[in-house]
Amino acid sequence: MPRIDHARNTTGRTLRRARLSLAVGGLAAVLSVLGGVAAYAAASEPEQGAVYHGCFQRHTGSVRLLTIRRPRCRGNEVALSWSQGGSPLSVGVDSFGNHASGTADVSVDHPKTGKYVVTFNDQSQLSDRGTIDCATTATLSRGMSGAFNSDSFDAPPGEISTFPGFGANFPDADQVVVNTYDSAGHPQDEAFWLVLDC
Repeated sequence: MPRIDHARNTTGRTLRRARLSLAVGGLAAVLSVLGGVAAYAAASEPEQGAVYHGCFQRHTGSVRLLTIRRPRCRGNEVALSWSQGGSPLSVGVDSFGNHASGTADVSVDHPKTGKYVVTFNDQSQLSDRGTIDCATTATLSRGMSGAFNSDSFDAPPGEISTFPGFGANFPDADQVVVNTYDSAGHPQDEAFWLVLDC
C-alpha cells in the first residue's frame, strides 16, 4: 500500500508523494519479477562440466532427468548420469539381432547365440577414443514391442555383459560387444537395451 505523508496537509504534495510512492513500489515489483526471470533463465542454461542425473526406462528406451518432484528412478528404470558432452545414447535390440529402437545410429551383427556386436555408425557421438571411454549399461528386456502388464510378467532371467570392441575404424573403438546368457550362464539370445554415456 502506498505511503501517504499526511503531516503536511498540502493537497498537491500529498498526491505527488502518493504517486511517487506508487511508482517506486511498482518499479520494485517489476524489477523483482525481471530478476526472477533472469535468475530462472541463468539456472536453466547448462553449466560447463555439469553432471546430469536421469533414468533410463528399460521397456521404451526413453531417458528422463531427475527433478525435485521426481528425485529417484522407478523400479523399471536404470539410474544414469552424464556430463554436458552429450546425452546418453540408447540402443534397443531384439533377440534376433535387429536394431529395433533407440537414439543411436548403429548396425548390429549377431554372429552366434548370445553374442551381439553393436557398431556405432556416427563416431562423433562417441568420445575421442570411441567406446573405450564410454560407460555402458545394458539390461535384458522382454522385447521391443512395448510395455507389458507388470502384474503378469517379470523381467527376463539371465545375465548380460558388455565390452568395447574394434571394427573397421581400428584403432578407434566403434563397437560394443554384448553377450547375453540364461540364468545358468549359458549363451542365450535375448532382447536388450544398451546405453552409452560418453
